[in-house]
Parts: sequence; structure tokens; C-alpha cells
Amino acid sequence: MPLTPSPANMWASLSVPSSAAIDDVPPGVDHTSDSIPFDSSASVAQHIGCTAIAKPPIHTPKLVDSEEYIGIELELENCNSSSFRTAVNPEWEAVTDGSLKLNGMEYRFRQPLAGAAIVKALKKFETALVLLDAAPYHEGHRGSTHFHINVSNSSVPELYYQILLSYFVEPVLLAMCKPDRRHNSFAVPSGRTKDTIEVLDRIRAGQFMFNETAWKYRAVGLNSIYSKGSLEYRMFHSTHDMEEVLGWTNAVLSIKKASRKFADKIPDMIKRGLAESPQTIIDEIFNGIYDFSPYYDQDDCPDHLWEFTRMFTYSLRDEMVMSSKVSDYYKKVMGV
Repeated sequence: MPLTPSPANMWASLSVPSSAAIDDVPPGVDHTSDSIPFDSSASVAQHIGCTAIAKPPIHTPKLVDSEEYIGIELELENCNSSSFRTAVNPEWEAVTDGSLKLNGMEYRFRQPLAGAAIVKALKKFETALVLLDAAPYHEGHRGSTHFHINVSNSSVPELYYQILLSYFVEPVLLAMCKPDRRHNSFAVPSGRTKDTIEVLDRIRAGQFMFNETAWKYRAVGLNSIYSKGSLEYRMFHSTHDMEEVLGWTNAVLSIKKASRKFADKIPDMIKRGLAESPQTIIDEIFNGIYDFSPYYDQDDCPDHLWEFTRMFTYSLRDEMVMSSKVSDYYKKVMGV
């Protein structure tokens, strides 16, 4: 399918200084092609025909990365009063969501925010919840919390390493969630799919436009790369605790930050996890960025970390040459 600009690109709607606009598309970038060389210097935004977001000149010590734009979506039931919608405006907009009941509503950033603006928006939402005392909001199993991390300014290799690292730490991210989110058909973990290696294969082949709806309902949603220029983390449960949301924000921001820091070293680091331990490698990758260690012993997280480490090690052998003929262990773990 030809690569065409997406009309629903939320990152393109953000007003940024003219100096933040991307350069002209480099020679050799063809929007009509469905394959981009893995070593292309062009950004994701250049390939999908939108403007990449620049880093904002703001900083807050509460965030592991104050220079990344993100989108946040909060789903709550019995949270649809006009006074509340007014109180959280203009940072948040309310949209209906068919999966919610009990007068439920999804609240999302009206446009991507970064740095201190994220903390301010979360504080405003937390303060506005006081207005709901007469009609208590309900988190519930139908609701969830989603994060969109900007990848419009990523090259294809940078996108690849971010997704690879996301899959590696996914068991830990799931350990941060309530149990019903770990077995949810709207946020399917990569460990329950049969195409995890295919995803990595496709990206290395420059085919990162996962525009089919099926790619949306994953714990790490890929559909939004095409539709919004973002990578979506969908596994988190519904909550009214904005400190919890801030913690999750830092967790997902840390993945992009660490993937940029270690880049092509990540595959070999994952391989080392077999000789050492996945937890040791995660500690090394995220040292000084984010501490995932409190969640290592949650439920079946340790087993899943070992399964993912073995799976990725087998698929990454031979200098990262991917093969559709995956190992017997992969077939056993993933149920292929």
C-alpha cells in the first residue's frame, strides 16, 4: 500500500515554531513506495508526509524526559458532568467511547504536551475530580489509560529499537497493571500473538505502516504510527490517581530515552540476558533513567521476562538477520 500522509495525524496539528519544521524530504525518499531502506536518514514524519515535532525549551524534574511530546488518554465511568468537562478544558477534551458504560467518557490531551505542561494538565485533572463528589467516578475494568509517545521525529532504526525495547520490558509494564489488563483483548501482549518477529521483520524492511485495525489492539499499539505518528502504550488500567499516571508517563518516556541512548547495542544486550538475567540487563539499560525493579517479582513477570529474552535471542541471532522460520522454543512459547 502506498505511503500517504494521514489526515488524522494529531502531531501535525500541534503549533510549533518554524524552526521546528523538518527539512525538505531527503533525496531518495519516495512517498509512493511501501518500503524504506532500514538505514534511511529520513524521519518517520518525512515518510508519512507530516511535520516532526521539535523539542520544547522547557524542563521539569518530575519527568525523566522533558523534551518529548506525548498524548494521554484517561477512561473513566460516571465522569461526564458539564462542570467537570469545563474544569479540565482546554488541556483535555472529552470524547465518547463505546467500550465504556455508566455514563463513561474518555479524556485525552487536546494536543500533544511536553515537560511542565504535562504535569500541569495532570494536576488540573486531579483538582477537577473534586467536583465529582456528588456522583463518584468509577474506574472499572472497562476503562484503561493510554499513552502516545511521539515517534514522528524518529528514524526507522530508532523506531525499530524503541519497539524492540518496548517488547523486552513489556512483561514489567504489564506487572505494573491490574490483572485484568494482562489478559485483555483490547491490549493484547506480544507474548500472546504469533507475529512479534514479523513486526520486527517488517520494520527492518522499512515497512512500518501498520495501518490495519488489528495492530491497534496490542499492549504496544502499532496502528497509531500510521494514523498519529506515535507509538501507543495501551496496557495500563483506568485510574483517578494522577501520581500513578505520572509514574506510567515516566516509564514509557524512559523506553524511548533508553532506546536512543543504546540503539544498536540493545540486541546484544538482550542476548546477554541469557548468560546473566533479563532483570540485570534492564537495570543496566535504564540505569539513572527509571527503576523498574519493584515490579520484577510481580506474579508471572520473571517467567515472561525469561521467555521474551530467549525468544528475542533466537530471533536476533546471525547478526540480526530475521527469519520467518523461528525457533522451536519460540513456537512453544507463542503457540505458533
